[in-house]
Amino acid sequence: MTCTPAVAIPTRHPTERAHAPLVAPLARLLGIAPPSDAEWRVIGEAFTLGDAPMDELVEWMYSAGMDTTRPLFDKALAEGVGAVTVDGKMIDVPVVERAQLLLERQAAIVGREAKMARVSS
Repeated sequence: MTCTPAVAIPTRHPTERAHAPLVAPLARLLGIAPPSDAEWRVIGEAFTLGDAPMDELVEWMYSAGMDTTRPLFDKALAEGVGAVTVDGKMIDVPVVERAQLLLERQAAIVGREAKMARVSS
């Protein structure tokens, strides 16, 4: 199942590094040097591997819309079904709640970026 959302969903690992003021002192204390560009890419790849089922669920929930998908899941739970099957995969409560949280975070990021764009223009 592949879909292209109308709004880009942020990736888990940014291509550009952000300043993390609390991380640097802790890393220095532990003797950890900042990662090289190659190490940064490896870290990013590690964050994006192994979560294809969640990515597919988030894409499905995004494309179908939370107004449609969450009530279906809540109805199934109310009727005593502990999990539902979506495209041949079992989806239970923690998976849906995690996907919903990701979608809410994505909406907050898009809103914040839109607000920043209005302020800077």
